[in-house]
Amino acid sequence: MVLALGLAIYYYNKPHRDVAGESPDWQGSSRDFYQVYTRDLDSANRHLNDAVVRLQGEVEQIEGRALVLEGGIYCRMDSTVVLDALQAGQEVQVKGRVVSYDELFAQIKMDQARLEPLDANL
Repeated sequence: MVLALGLAIYYYNKPHRDVAGESPDWQGSSRDFYQVYTRDLDSANRHLNDAVVRLQGEVEQIEGRALVLEGGIYCRMDSTVVLDALQAGQEVQVKGRVVSYDELFAQIKMDQARLEPLDANL
């Protein structure tokens, strides 16, 4: 009982992951990432969920604190990100953590996402 309580306290107080400071496990266009991910969902769920990715693509939609990139990537932005100046159709680069694939909406979900300067080599 004491051990379980100790583990619970440890995990509750564990520092949060700094996605912004991590190197991406995958980078490229949002369309390419969607194709790679959905080609084999079982494999993608095992290897890409919780991975940090850097994606470049056109903004299809802005929904409050989130944006949808072309190809079907839903990016829940970090609380520090301001999306006021962003518009649909604008090319952006986003870095964040892959959460899962939403079969209902046919979207890859990301969180802790941040906007980055566009990289011409991506």
